[in-house]
Amino acid sequence: MYFNLKKTPETGSIQGLCAKCQKSVSELLATLDDAYNVWAGRCPYCNAINLLSMNHGLRGYSSVEMHLVLPTDEEKKANEMPDDCPTSGEAGVPANAHGSNLGEFLHKLKGGD
Repeated sequence: MYFNLKKTPETGSIQGLCAKCQKSVSELLATLDDAYNVWAGRCPYCNAINLLSMNHGLRGYSSVEMHLVLPTDEEKKANEMPDDCPTSGEAGVPANAHGSNLGEFLHKLKGGD
């Protein structure tokens, strides 16, 4: 399950650049506040799945902008992302069901504890 990023910002949304195509995309700040640790957004331009960068503050966004990154190869495999999902390459670190925010979310959706 992925959120669909918006091409045009809505009231109460913040913008960021898609990690693949570098086009401007937006998401509601309230959505990020509620789901930042499990959030993944699909770009409306190139369909890449973007994650919030945990290298930019504690959440990967502020009230001004989102910092988006592509999943690693390990996250893609562990989280059963689509075959055509672009990645940032190998991280060299295992990404099990609990190895990333998205992995934890998908684990919970599948009935994990």
